Amino acid sequence: MGEYANSRRDVLTRVRAVENALFLVGVNRVGRERSISFPGRSIVVDPLGMVIARRRGSEGIMTVEVDLDDIPRIRRTVTYFSDRTPNLDASLIAFEKQGAA
Repeated sequence: MGEYANSRRDVLTRVRAVENALFLVGVNRVGRERSISFPGRSIVVDPLGMVIARRRGSEGIMTVEVDLDDIPRIRRTVTYFSDRTPNLDASLIAFEKQGAA
């Protein structure tokens, strides 16, 4: 289960970065507390979901340089939000009406 949970967490971190078109850092602690083992496995993901830095199993600090100008450029080319169909989801319509008020 441990390796499955780790890979699932990596995938979900990558998906959240793509969904929001931003750089995302997924951090996990290292060590043991009572019966729980914390494996580390911190990652930094770019707005397209690519892992640009990874740290496994040891305590430490990662320094990663990112270009924040990538975010608006990617948001213009990846049209995740403009492709949605709010007429099919009443909750989205209600949310948009609240924003317009």
